[in-house]
Amino acid sequence: LLVRLMMSGLSAAMILGALLSGLLAARLGTVRLLVTTLTIYGLSGAAIFLLDNLWLMLVCRLIQGVAVAAAGVLAMALITTRVPPARRDTWLGFYM
Repeated sequence: LLVRLMMSGLSAAMILGALLSGLLAARLGTVRLLVTTLTIYGLSGAAIFLLDNLWLMLVCRLIQGVAVAAAGVLAMALITTRVPPARRDTWLGFYM
């Protein structure tokens, strides 16, 4: 059950992260929130490696899902708003 929750829970957490990232970016700033989410993603991934408890691993995996989805949305927002239109298609190609 826990292994299945780790996989399906990640998708649910990613939906939540994608929805919340826009609202939080408007309040905190896109770059600041991107750095925060990438830090949270890295720390939760390291915690999964170090933990022995499957329930805590599941919690970290859910946190990781929220963070990675938010980082993806924020990175796309930064590319479309900060890269000049003449070079934007190249950077979007790199991102995809």
